[in-house]
Amino acid sequence: MADGKQGVVSVIDGRRYAVTARIELKPGLGPLRFTPDGRYALVVNPQQDAVYVIDPGTNRLKHSLVVSGEPYQITFTPAFAHVRSLASERVSMIRLAELPKGEVSAPNNYPAGVGGPKQAGDLVLAPQIAMGTGGAAVLVVNPTDGAIHYYMEGMNAPSGAFKSYGHAPRAVEVVDRSLRELEPGVYSTKVTIPVAGDYDVAFIMDQPRVIHCFTLTAKENPLVKQVRPMFSVEYLVAERDVAVGASVPVRFRLIDPELRGPRAGLKDVVLTSFVAPGIDKTQVLAREVEPGVYEAQVKASSAGALYVYVAVPSLNLRNNDLIFLSLRAKESIHVGKAQ
Repeated sequence: MADGKQGVVSVIDGRRYAVTARIELKPGLGPLRFTPDGRYALVVNPQQDAVYVIDPGTNRLKHSLVVSGEPYQITFTPAFAHVRSLASERVSMIRLAELPKGEVSAPNNYPAGVGGPKQAGDLVLAPQIAMGTGGAAVLVVNPTDGAIHYYMEGMNAPSGAFKSYGHAPRAVEVVDRSLRELEPGVYSTKVTIPVAGDYDVAFIMDQPRVIHCFTLTAKENPLVKQVRPMFSVEYLVAERDVAVGASVPVRFRLIDPELRGPRAGLKDVVLTSFVAPGIDKTQVLAREVEPGVYEAQVKASSAGALYVYVAVPSLNLRNNDLIFLSLRAKESIHVGKAQ
Protein backbone atom coordinates (compact mmCIF):
# COMPACT_ATOMS: atom_id res chain seq x y z
CA MET A 1 0.00 0.00 0.00
CA ALA A 2 1.44 3.36 -1.10
CA ASP A 3 1.07 6.46 1.08
CA GLY A 4 1.56 9.40 -1.28
CA LYS A 5 1.74 12.04 1.44
CA GLN A 6 4.37 10.28 3.54
CA GLY A 7 6.19 8.65 0.64
CA VAL A 8 6.03 5.22 2.27
CA VAL A 9 5.02 1.83 0.88
CA SER A 10 3.62 -0.46 3.58
CA VAL A 11 3.76 -4.25 3.26
CA ILE A 12 0.68 -5.93 4.77
CA ASP A 13 0.39 -9.58 5.73
CA GLY A 14 -2.76 -10.87 4.03
CA ARG A 15 -3.45 -13.40 6.76
CA ARG A 16 -2.77 -11.35 9.89
CA TYR A 17 -3.74 -7.98 8.37
CA ALA A 18 -0.68 -6.47 9.99
CA VAL A 19 2.06 -4.22 8.60
CA THR A 20 5.21 -6.31 8.31
CA ALA A 21 7.51 -3.78 6.61
CA ARG A 22 7.72 -0.13 5.61
CA ILE A 23 9.71 0.98 2.57
CA GLU A 24 10.79 4.62 2.82
CA LEU A 25 10.69 6.41 -0.53
CA LYS A 26 9.77 10.06 -1.24
CA PRO A 27 6.50 12.01 -0.91
CA GLY A 28 4.28 12.17 -3.99
CA LEU A 29 3.71 8.47 -4.58
CA GLY A 30 0.98 7.48 -7.02
CA PRO A 31 -0.53 4.15 -8.10
CA LEU A 32 1.31 0.89 -7.40
CA ARG A 33 1.11 -2.05 -9.83
CA PHE A 34 2.57 -5.56 -9.78
CA THR A 35 4.21 -7.09 -12.84
CA PRO A 36 2.16 -9.85 -14.53
CA ASP A 37 4.24 -12.57 -12.82
CA GLY A 38 3.93 -10.88 -9.41
CA ARG A 39 7.72 -10.73 -9.04
CA TYR A 40 8.06 -6.94 -8.72
CA ALA A 41 5.94 -3.96 -7.73
CA LEU A 42 6.24 -0.68 -9.62
CA VAL A 43 5.05 2.58 -8.10
CA VAL A 44 5.05 5.98 -9.80
CA ASN A 45 5.98 9.32 -8.27
CA PRO A 46 4.89 12.25 -10.46
CA GLN A 47 6.38 14.81 -8.07
CA GLN A 48 9.85 13.28 -8.36
CA ASP A 49 9.65 12.15 -12.03
CA ALA A 50 10.47 8.64 -10.86
CA VAL A 51 9.28 5.04 -11.02
CA TYR A 52 10.34 2.82 -8.13
CA VAL A 53 10.80 -0.94 -8.49
CA ILE A 54 10.23 -2.90 -5.28
CA ASP A 55 11.21 -6.51 -4.67
CA PRO A 56 8.40 -8.12 -2.60
CA GLY A 57 10.70 -11.04 -1.77
CA THR A 58 12.99 -8.80 0.27
CA ASN A 59 10.63 -5.83 0.83
CA ARG A 60 13.33 -3.49 -0.42
CA LEU A 61 13.71 -0.90 -3.16
CA LYS A 62 15.56 -2.52 -6.08
CA HIS A 63 15.57 0.28 -8.70
CA SER A 64 14.76 3.97 -8.88
CA LEU A 65 14.18 4.94 -12.52
CA VAL A 66 13.97 8.45 -13.94
CA VAL A 67 10.80 8.96 -16.02
CA SER A 68 10.20 12.59 -16.96
CA GLY A 69 6.87 14.34 -17.44
CA GLU A 70 5.19 13.42 -14.13
CA PRO A 71 4.53 9.66 -14.50
CA TYR A 72 1.14 8.65 -13.08
CA GLN A 73 -0.09 5.40 -14.69
CA ILE A 74 1.43 2.00 -15.51
CA THR A 75 0.13 -0.72 -17.85
CA PHE A 76 1.93 -4.01 -18.46
CA THR A 77 2.43 -6.19 -21.49
CA PRO A 78 4.38 -9.47 -21.28
CA ALA A 79 7.62 -7.67 -22.15
CA PHE A 80 7.27 -4.04 -21.00
CA ALA A 81 5.80 -1.66 -18.48
CA HIS A 82 4.26 1.29 -20.35
CA VAL A 83 4.32 4.43 -18.18
CA ARG A 84 1.98 7.35 -18.95
CA SER A 85 3.06 10.86 -17.91
CA LEU A 86 0.80 13.80 -17.13
CA ALA A 87 2.88 16.55 -18.68
CA SER A 88 4.10 14.77 -21.80
CA GLU A 89 2.60 13.04 -24.81
CA ARG A 90 5.45 10.50 -24.69
CA VAL A 91 4.97 7.06 -23.13
CA SER A 92 7.99 5.45 -21.45
CA MET A 93 8.79 1.73 -21.75
CA ILE A 94 10.57 -0.24 -19.02
CA ARG A 95 11.87 -3.64 -20.14
CA LEU A 96 10.66 -6.21 -17.58
CA ALA A 97 13.44 -8.69 -18.41
CA GLU A 98 16.00 -6.23 -16.99
CA LEU A 99 14.35 -5.86 -13.56
CA PRO A 100 16.21 -8.80 -11.94
CA LYS A 101 19.55 -7.28 -12.98
CA GLY A 102 21.64 -4.93 -10.92
CA GLU A 103 21.01 -2.04 -13.31
CA VAL A 104 18.18 -1.16 -15.68
CA SER A 105 18.79 0.81 -18.85
CA ALA A 106 17.07 4.16 -19.30
CA PRO A 107 13.46 3.68 -20.48
CA ASN A 108 12.73 4.14 -24.16
CA ASN A 109 9.73 6.22 -25.13
CA TYR A 110 7.37 6.90 -28.02
CA PRO A 111 4.93 9.74 -28.79
CA ALA A 112 1.19 9.18 -28.40
CA GLY A 113 -0.46 12.19 -30.02
CA VAL A 114 0.06 15.85 -29.28
CA GLY A 115 0.08 17.34 -25.79
CA GLY A 116 0.23 15.85 -22.31
CA PRO A 117 -2.96 14.42 -20.77
CA LYS A 118 -3.19 17.06 -18.04
CA GLN A 119 -3.78 19.75 -20.69
CA ALA A 120 -7.24 18.22 -21.17
CA GLY A 121 -8.35 19.21 -17.65
CA ASP A 122 -9.94 16.77 -15.22
CA LEU A 123 -8.72 13.18 -15.63
CA VAL A 124 -10.25 9.91 -14.51
CA LEU A 125 -8.58 7.13 -12.51
CA ALA A 126 -9.31 4.54 -15.21
CA PRO A 127 -6.25 3.52 -17.28
CA GLN A 128 -5.34 5.47 -20.41
CA ILE A 129 -3.30 2.56 -21.78
CA ALA A 130 -4.57 -0.95 -22.50
CA MET A 131 -2.73 -3.99 -23.86
CA GLY A 132 -3.82 -4.95 -27.36
CA THR A 133 -4.55 -8.43 -28.64
CA GLY A 134 -1.45 -10.56 -28.93
CA GLY A 135 0.35 -8.85 -26.04
CA ALA A 136 2.92 -6.89 -28.12
CA ALA A 137 0.84 -3.75 -28.72
CA VAL A 138 -1.04 -1.15 -26.72
CA LEU A 139 -3.82 1.37 -27.20
CA VAL A 140 -3.06 4.79 -25.71
CA VAL A 141 -5.69 7.44 -25.03
CA ASN A 142 -4.73 11.09 -25.44
CA PRO A 143 -7.61 13.23 -24.16
CA THR A 144 -5.79 16.36 -25.33
CA ASP A 145 -5.84 15.58 -29.06
CA GLY A 146 -9.00 13.46 -28.81
CA ALA A 147 -7.59 10.25 -30.30
CA ILE A 148 -6.70 6.69 -29.33
CA HIS A 149 -3.27 5.73 -30.66
CA TYR A 150 -2.20 2.20 -31.60
CA TYR A 151 1.42 1.35 -30.84
CA MET A 152 3.27 -1.88 -31.64
CA GLU A 153 6.30 -2.63 -29.48
CA GLY A 154 9.56 -2.20 -31.35
CA MET A 155 8.33 0.70 -33.49
CA ASN A 156 9.45 4.32 -33.14
CA ALA A 157 5.92 5.71 -33.21
CA PRO A 158 2.28 4.54 -33.25
CA SER A 159 1.17 2.96 -36.51
CA GLY A 160 -2.27 4.56 -36.47
CA ALA A 161 -4.98 6.27 -34.45
CA PHE A 162 -8.72 5.99 -33.87
CA LYS A 163 -10.73 9.19 -34.00
CA SER A 164 -13.35 9.95 -31.36
CA TYR A 165 -15.56 12.03 -33.69
CA GLY A 166 -15.92 15.07 -31.46
CA HIS A 167 -16.00 13.16 -28.17
CA ALA A 168 -13.27 13.34 -25.55
CA PRO A 169 -11.73 9.88 -24.89
CA ARG A 170 -10.83 9.47 -21.23
CA ALA A 171 -9.87 5.81 -20.77
CA VAL A 172 -9.52 2.62 -22.78
CA GLU A 173 -10.13 -1.10 -22.26
CA VAL A 174 -9.67 -3.91 -24.78
CA VAL A 175 -12.20 -6.72 -25.13
CA ASP A 176 -10.50 -9.50 -27.08
CA ARG A 177 -13.03 -11.30 -29.27
CA SER A 178 -10.55 -12.57 -31.83
CA LEU A 179 -10.73 -16.17 -32.94
CA ARG A 180 -8.14 -18.61 -31.58
CA GLU A 181 -7.22 -21.99 -33.04
CA LEU A 182 -8.17 -24.70 -30.54
CA GLU A 183 -7.14 -27.59 -32.79
CA PRO A 184 -6.06 -27.83 -36.44
CA GLY A 185 -8.72 -26.08 -38.50
CA VAL A 186 -11.05 -25.34 -35.54
CA TYR A 187 -11.29 -21.77 -34.24
CA SER A 188 -13.26 -20.38 -31.33
CA THR A 189 -14.08 -17.19 -29.44
CA LYS A 190 -16.44 -16.11 -26.67
CA VAL A 191 -19.00 -13.33 -26.67
CA THR A 192 -21.59 -12.20 -24.15
CA ILE A 193 -25.20 -12.24 -25.33
CA PRO A 194 -27.09 -9.52 -23.41
CA VAL A 195 -30.66 -10.78 -23.88
CA ALA A 196 -32.44 -13.64 -25.59
CA GLY A 197 -33.53 -13.18 -29.21
CA ASP A 198 -32.39 -13.36 -32.83
CA TYR A 199 -29.06 -11.74 -33.78
CA ASP A 200 -27.39 -10.97 -37.11
CA VAL A 201 -23.72 -12.01 -36.93
CA ALA A 202 -21.16 -10.74 -39.44
CA PHE A 203 -17.89 -12.69 -39.82
CA ILE A 204 -15.05 -10.88 -41.58
CA MET A 205 -11.50 -12.16 -42.15
CA ASP A 206 -8.74 -10.39 -44.07
CA GLN A 207 -6.40 -13.28 -44.96
CA PRO A 208 -7.88 -15.09 -46.81
CA ARG A 209 -10.68 -12.65 -47.56
CA VAL A 210 -13.91 -14.09 -46.15
CA ILE A 211 -17.18 -12.27 -45.48
CA HIS A 212 -20.09 -14.31 -44.18
CA CYS A 213 -23.28 -13.33 -42.33
CA PHE A 214 -25.60 -15.65 -40.45
CA THR A 215 -28.40 -15.56 -37.88
CA LEU A 216 -27.91 -16.59 -34.28
CA THR A 217 -30.76 -17.38 -31.90
CA ALA A 218 -30.09 -16.96 -28.18
CA LYS A 219 -32.45 -18.68 -25.76
CA GLU A 220 -33.21 -17.73 -22.18
CA ASN A 221 -30.65 -18.98 -19.70
CA PRO A 222 -32.53 -21.01 -17.05
CA LEU A 223 -29.58 -20.69 -14.65
CA VAL A 224 -29.80 -16.90 -14.55
CA LYS A 225 -32.23 -15.64 -11.95
CA GLN A 226 -33.96 -12.52 -13.23
CA VAL A 227 -34.91 -9.83 -10.78
CA ARG A 228 -37.96 -8.93 -12.86
CA PRO A 229 -39.58 -10.22 -16.05
CA MET A 230 -37.78 -8.85 -19.06
CA PHE A 231 -39.48 -6.76 -21.72
CA SER A 232 -38.70 -7.45 -25.34
CA VAL A 233 -39.02 -5.41 -28.51
CA GLU A 234 -40.44 -6.54 -31.86
CA TYR A 235 -39.39 -4.38 -34.79
CA LEU A 236 -41.96 -4.04 -37.58
CA VAL A 237 -39.52 -3.19 -40.33
CA ALA A 238 -39.68 -5.05 -43.63
CA GLU A 239 -36.84 -3.31 -45.49
CA ARG A 240 -33.34 -3.09 -43.95
CA ASP A 241 -31.88 -0.78 -46.63
CA VAL A 242 -32.47 2.94 -46.12
CA ALA A 243 -31.42 5.95 -48.19
CA VAL A 244 -28.84 8.40 -46.90
CA GLY A 245 -30.50 11.69 -45.98
CA ALA A 246 -34.07 10.32 -46.01
CA SER A 247 -36.28 10.11 -42.91
CA VAL A 248 -37.47 6.54 -42.42
CA PRO A 249 -40.26 5.46 -40.04
CA VAL A 250 -39.31 2.70 -37.64
CA ARG A 251 -42.23 0.90 -36.00
CA PHE A 252 -41.98 -1.55 -33.13
CA ARG A 253 -43.90 -3.21 -30.32
CA LEU A 254 -42.82 -3.46 -26.69
CA ILE A 255 -43.82 -6.89 -25.41
CA ASP A 256 -44.77 -6.96 -21.72
CA PRO A 257 -44.04 -10.42 -20.23
CA GLU A 258 -46.79 -10.03 -17.65
CA LEU A 259 -49.39 -9.06 -20.23
CA ARG A 260 -47.93 -11.54 -22.72
CA GLY A 261 -48.53 -8.95 -25.37
CA PRO A 262 -47.80 -5.33 -26.42
CA ARG A 263 -47.61 -2.63 -23.75
CA ALA A 264 -49.74 0.41 -24.65
CA GLY A 265 -49.96 3.93 -23.29
CA LEU A 266 -46.26 4.65 -22.79
CA LYS A 267 -45.31 8.34 -23.14
CA ASP A 268 -41.52 8.20 -22.75
CA VAL A 269 -40.39 5.70 -25.39
CA VAL A 270 -37.06 7.02 -26.68
CA LEU A 271 -35.41 5.85 -29.89
CA THR A 272 -31.64 6.37 -30.30
CA SER A 273 -29.90 5.95 -33.65
CA PHE A 274 -26.38 6.42 -35.01
CA VAL A 275 -24.16 5.35 -37.90
CA ALA A 276 -21.23 3.16 -36.81
CA PRO A 277 -18.86 3.88 -35.16
CA GLY A 278 -20.98 6.59 -33.47
CA ILE A 279 -21.57 9.27 -36.11
CA ASP A 280 -24.58 11.63 -35.88
CA LYS A 281 -26.13 10.14 -32.76
CA THR A 282 -29.75 11.29 -32.41
CA GLN A 283 -32.53 10.70 -29.91
CA VAL A 284 -36.22 11.14 -30.68
CA LEU A 285 -39.44 10.47 -28.78
CA ALA A 286 -41.55 7.72 -30.32
CA ARG A 287 -45.33 8.16 -30.59
CA GLU A 288 -47.97 5.50 -30.26
CA VAL A 289 -49.61 5.06 -33.69
CA GLU A 290 -51.91 2.24 -32.60
CA PRO A 291 -52.38 0.36 -29.32
CA GLY A 292 -49.00 -1.07 -28.35
CA VAL A 293 -47.29 0.01 -31.59
CA TYR A 294 -44.81 2.91 -31.54
CA GLU A 295 -43.11 4.80 -34.32
CA ALA A 296 -40.23 7.25 -34.69
CA GLN A 297 -38.32 8.73 -37.61
CA VAL A 298 -34.62 7.95 -38.12
CA LYS A 299 -32.21 9.41 -40.66
CA ALA A 300 -28.65 8.60 -41.66
CA SER A 301 -26.46 11.43 -42.95
CA SER A 302 -23.79 9.06 -44.26
CA ALA A 303 -23.56 5.54 -45.62
CA GLY A 304 -22.82 2.67 -43.29
CA ALA A 305 -24.38 0.52 -40.60
CA LEU A 306 -27.24 2.36 -38.89
CA TYR A 307 -28.04 1.11 -35.39
CA VAL A 308 -31.33 1.79 -33.59
CA TYR A 309 -31.94 1.32 -29.85
CA VAL A 310 -35.11 1.63 -27.77
CA ALA A 311 -35.28 2.84 -24.16
CA VAL A 312 -38.17 3.53 -21.75
CA PRO A 313 -37.09 5.41 -18.61
CA SER A 314 -40.41 4.87 -16.80
CA LEU A 315 -39.90 1.10 -17.07
CA ASN A 316 -36.19 1.37 -16.21
CA LEU A 317 -35.33 0.02 -19.66
CA ARG A 318 -32.04 1.32 -21.00
CA ASN A 319 -30.67 1.07 -24.53
CA ASN A 320 -28.66 -2.08 -23.82
CA ASP A 321 -31.59 -3.87 -22.17
CA LEU A 322 -33.41 -4.47 -25.45
CA ILE A 323 -32.30 -5.90 -28.79
CA PHE A 324 -31.13 -3.25 -31.23
CA LEU A 325 -32.16 -2.92 -34.87
CA SER A 326 -29.49 -2.78 -37.58
CA LEU A 327 -30.15 -1.04 -40.90
CA ARG A 328 -27.97 -0.37 -43.94
CA ALA A 329 -27.72 3.24 -45.02
CA LYS A 330 -26.91 3.48 -48.73
CA GLU A 331 -26.70 6.18 -51.35
CA SER A 332 -29.64 6.58 -53.80
CA ILE A 333 -31.81 3.56 -53.08
CA HIS A 334 -35.53 2.92 -52.94
CA VAL A 335 -36.66 3.08 -49.32
CA GLY A 336 -39.28 0.58 -48.15
CA LYS A 337 -41.92 1.47 -45.61
CA ALA A 338 -42.55 -0.13 -42.26
CA GLN A 339 -45.39 -2.60 -41.99
